[in-house]
Order: sequence, then C-alpha cells, then structure tokens
Amino acid sequence: MTMLVQGIAWIDKSNFQIVRLRTDLLAPRREIKLYRLTSTVTFSEVQLSAVTPLWLPSSLNVSAQFAPPDILQTGNIYGLAFRNEHHYSDYQTYRVSVKMAPEAAKPPPAHYVEPAGISDQLYYANAHPYLDQPLETLDKQIPELKKLRPATDQQALPGILEKTAANADGFFHHIVDLIASEKITQERLNGIGIGIVTASEQVRDNYLILRHATDLGADIVEYRMDSQGNRMDQIGLTKGYLVTLGFALSCNYFSSAFQPESKFRYLGDQRLGSRDTFVVAIAQQPGKATLYVTMAGQKGTRVYMLMQGIAWVDKSNFQVVRMRTDLLAPHSEIGLDQQTTDVTLGKVQLLDVASPLWLPSDVKVYLRFKAFDWDHHQFYEQTYRNKHHYTDYRRYRVSVKMVSQNH
Repeated sequence: MTMLVQGIAWIDKSNFQIVRLRTDLLAPRREIKLYRLTSTVTFSEVQLSAVTPLWLPSSLNVSAQFAPPDILQTGNIYGLAFRNEHHYSDYQTYRVSVKMAPEAAKPPPAHYVEPAGISDQLYYANAHPYLDQPLETLDKQIPELKKLRPATDQQALPGILEKTAANADGFFHHIVDLIASEKITQERLNGIGIGIVTASEQVRDNYLILRHATDLGADIVEYRMDSQGNRMDQIGLTKGYLVTLGFALSCNYFSSAFQPESKFRYLGDQRLGSRDTFVVAIAQQPGKATLYVTMAGQKGTRVYMLMQGIAWVDKSNFQVVRMRTDLLAPHSEIGLDQQTTDVTLGKVQLLDVASPLWLPSDVKVYLRFKAFDWDHHQFYEQTYRNKHHYTDYRRYRVSVKMVSQNH
C-alpha cells in the first residue's frame, strides 16, 4: 500500500544538510485502521576513505497506532500501538568481487528462485549426466554420435580444453557490434511420438549482437529488430509460440572463466562434413556453476537452469563448430521435460576485425512440456520447435546526423 506523508526537516545552516527528518501520515488510512504513523530519522556525518562525506541515518524511531473502529466518531484512541527503534553504527565500504562474463553468463540476480525451493545440489542430486553414461547408451539418446570413433583414454582432454578456451576467450575479446539477417520458423507440435506440426509461422528480422563496454569489461546482449529499427523480441509469443534467442554465447562453457564450473569427457573423434573433430561432453556442476540458461514467463517469472552438452571441436583450429545442449535435469515446477538446442557455427571474417569470429549459422531448439490435465485426470504434452538461420553478418553502426535549427 502506498501512502502520502507530511513532515518537518531540520537543516544545518552551515552546510544545508538535513540532520533530522520527521514524517507523519497526510491523513489516516481508514481502510486498514491506521490512525498514526510517525518516523523520526537522525542523520550523522560519515567519512569514508576517498569518499565525500555522507550523511546517513544514525538512529530511527518509528511508531504506529492502529485505531479501534469507532475512533473517528468517539475519539477513543485505545487500539494497537507499535514502536521500533533502530540504531546504526560502523558504516564501512562494502566491496564485491566480480568475475566478468558475457550477459548470458551472469550469475542469477538477487530474486533468483531456486528450483523447487531447494539448493542446486539437492535439486540435481539424482541427475545422471550423459557424460557419465557408456557410449552404447549415449548414442541411443544422441543419434549424431553413432559414427563416433571412441576415445581409448582421456590424455588428449587437457590439451583440447586449453586450446578451446583460448579460442573462446578470444571471441569475447574480439567481438564487435554485429547485425545479421535472421529467418525463424516457429512450430507447435502435437507432442505424440516424434510430433506432427499443428501450427507454423515464419519470421524474418535483423538479429543484433551488441557489445556494451563497462568499467570491468564488456557485456554482450542479443535482440531482434524489424526493418524500421523497432525492437521485436516477442515475435510469435501472442500467437502461442515460444521465443528463443541468445545463441552467440553457446561456447562460453569452454571459456577459461567457466571451465572450472563443469566436468568434461573426451568421447572420441568424428567426421563432421569436411571436418575432423574431437567430440567432448560437458556437464555443469551443481553448486559450482554460475552460468544459467533462463526461461522467462510472460508475467516476469524466471527459471534458471543448468545444462549438459556435446561439443564438436575442429581438430585443425580447436574451434567449436557445433554445440548441442540439453537440460541437466527436467524442471517439473514449470512442466519442462526437455530442452534441446543444436547450434552450428560458421566462420565470419570481417574486413576491419583481425581475427575471424565463429558465429551461429543454424540453430534448432526443441522444447517439450508435460503437465497434468486435472479436468481429464491425465498427462498431456505440448512441444515446440524453432529453427533459426543466420546470414550476412556485418558490422552494426549507428549514424547520427546533427541538425541545427535557426529561430
């Protein structure tokens, strides 16, 4: 409930600082029987090193009077009364150690709601990453691995991770503001077996990848806009489709900052088109991971999810050329049973950027929700599939025309 107040301020004549402030209700709030609410704050000078003096609360007294129903008619003021007294001392600078990462890799914000109300360690306690499964089981889950030549040991893994990290770190160092042409096919499926498409829509837009410099590094954000420059991130949402984005950062699990948060396994070698690749499995470690995939609801609710994945790393240059990610565990609190993202990356060489950038060329996203239909007392599935195709990456520059007006 919001309330208007009136008050009295005491201002030091020597420096015009407020040294005391009293506030009272502008009028009683009959709807909650609040007759009086008085706050009195005393401010004192606090000198911190290398900081201009701050005037901060040293004491605060709050009193509230809740009146009986007949106070405004009879003047009877004997109701419920409350008084709180606060005292503040030892103000000091609070510093936070921050590990810089791209926007999608930031730790969850303060309002992060842990899955099912428990810690990551407990939530994922019974998760069985496909990283730990035998290959004969894994290639049934992931058909793309059927032609894999299994690794005989893990001796090559440290070198693969070290060189792949150098490329991932280089990407975040060299990335510039980019724009690409994007074609999206959004589909709803009936959720039975492999699924039959029940609705489909195609959208064309401009996909932006913007690098925002900060005092501590840079953040990378991605969004869409139409030909007139209007932002359009919610395309298809009102028609019952799901919106997916954020694929430029698919390889940040391999960056030197985030490798310690995951487990890796060298599965073997595989021919991928014309490329010979190392195939590496990854699984984020609950309790260590700070890199989350986010699902946001229309009402602002957010779920933060840990992932596992398979990466195909080109043997010639240690670039990740394909990346598949899956949920580390289903999220029953939102009915999400499966989320699979398959990203194919291609080399983009810009004239004024020394190092080539490896960026998404094709992305497929598959999501399956399972929920209980209380009217029919049975479970039902709803599935979605989005396909993204990117072409014509180029520098994104904004030109500004200065106009003077004569009056």
